[in-house]
Amino acid sequence: LLKWRSTQSCLIPVTVFIKTTSRITHGVTYLRFWGKMVEFMLIINATSFLYGPLSVMLTRDFANVA
Repeated sequence: LLKWRSTQSCLIPVTVFIKTTSRITHGVTYLRFWGKMVEFMLIINATSFLYGPLSVMLTRDFANVA
């Protein structure tokens, strides 16, 4: 029984450590995912911002040609 107690007291910090590390990694992956999403949104906004005037110019050229 005493041996089991000592092993249990050793296991508690280990489990706490594992839980904490898993939570930290989960948080990091979550943040990384949101960072990627924001990056993606910014890229889309930038491309649409650049594509807007380009498409206007292209349609104008097409209209002139037609």
